[in-house]
Amino acid sequence: MPVPPAAPLSPDWQLRVRTLDGGTAGAGVLVSPRHLLTCAHVVCAALGVFWEEEATPRPEEPVLLDAPRGGGTWQARATVLEDGWFVDRSPWDAAVLLLDRPAPAAPPEIRRCGPVDRPGRTVSMVGFTHDTAPAGVWSRATLVGQGGGRRFEYVQLDLESSTAARVVYGFSGSGVREDPGGALIGIVCQADHDETGLGVRGWMIPVEAVPDVWGRRAAPLSGASRRDPGPRAVHGLAVAVARTSTIAEPEARRAFYALLDARFRQRLNADAAPLFFADRLVRLALEHEQLEEVLETLEMLEEGSLSMRRVREAAEVLWGQ
Repeated sequence: MPVPPAAPLSPDWQLRVRTLDGGTAGAGVLVSPRHLLTCAHVVCAALGVFWEEEATPRPEEPVLLDAPRGGGTWQARATVLEDGWFVDRSPWDAAVLLLDRPAPAAPPEIRRCGPVDRPGRTVSMVGFTHDTAPAGVWSRATLVGQGGGRRFEYVQLDLESSTAARVVYGFSGSGVREDPGGALIGIVCQADHDETGLGVRGWMIPVEAVPDVWGRRAAPLSGASRRDPGPRAVHGLAVAVARTSTIAEPEARRAFYALLDARFRQRLNADAAPLFFADRLVRLALEHEQLEEVLETLEMLEEGSLSMRRVREAAEVLWGQ
């Protein structure tokens, strides 16, 4: 009897970062449909640049990405955002990149790691350690506490058993997935090796330590925040939205308007002044509990602009009230 073909993997939100000669530099994780979070040292490894914390300038050359975890032949290039390079400030070994084409998968659910004060809290990771296993190898670990060199904002991961896949080259930038559920709570950034050279523990950068990454995909912190945001925060978000080029420029605003849900278009005037349009848009989005969806549409058109990052900061203030 013929063996049926294996079912293809569904595209995953963890991508692989390639070196110039086609090797593996590490991994990266989607934090929006067009943005990737990875380690700064992974970007440097991909480009053949020496990485030195607090000293390496932001690389301007793009890195090559692919998606061996169910992405088929998908490939893309990604460039570090102007304000997405943190080697001289917290969280230090982190970089946010803009993809030059849409990702092959949706971004994951993102959760704050929060304080590491619950014993036995487990996580999972998948690393691209062998070309013979392109979809990656899995490892499970337990969160221990803050640490990692002199960076107290990192979180230590101890492997659960001696037989688990060790944290070695190829795990850097990999998503740390909360158990159960698989939500993204951080990325692997460092490893500690035993006498055999195998990583027996590692450290991760929590998502909330990376400026704007949490805000870019933030869910409201509580139901109350969604139901009754303060008027000052609503106004602040409307002002930030009005200052984006998509809303400030009439033609771009009409293109954005055409992408909105019909419920919004019926109650919006695309030719209104930018601030009036933005204020009405924000209030409608809150009313329909669609603010994140609206911001993602705006972000798709803004493509990593500084004004869009100000929108995300304003949205985070609103949800944090």
